[in-house]
Amino acid sequence: MRYSTSMDMMEGCRVAADRLDVECDESIVSETVFTFEGGQAGSAQLLEAGVTGIIAANDLMAAGAIAAVRAWGGNVPDDVSVIGFDGTPAMSYTAPRLTTLRQPVDRMSAAATALLVAAMEGDGVSQTQVFAPELVVGRSTGTAKQVLRTP
Repeated sequence: MRYSTSMDMMEGCRVAADRLDVECDESIVSETVFTFEGGQAGSAQLLEAGVTGIIAANDLMAAGAIAAVRAWGGNVPDDVSVIGFDGTPAMSYTAPRLTTLRQPVDRMSAAATALLVAAMEGDGVSQTQVFAPELVVGRSTGTAKQVLRTP
């Protein structure tokens, strides 16, 4: 939780849970490094808790989560749904194809450049900008049929 993006994701969980009148159970949040291996390790903890859906902080972690589900003897998406975040083009080659939230990198880059140029010209103002992601539906999500348990 030392990154603002991680804190934003948790706040999003709380807001969504409140809107749906369900609990945002932070005991099933796994904090790990933002890598494939981190996704594997963090997902193993979640699978032990019996989760049937994993929302990864990035696409590499989601690929690691898929590997963890397979190592656990499960199937994505039949047993566990996995969603990534970034929209990394290489993830369209995963099996199954990853469902992800694609960030608008072109718009984000243009905005960052404009802010940098403005700062260099003495007109810069520190500001936070928010960009809406695009949902890219793959085949890594579905209705879970059962809760996985320790093999």
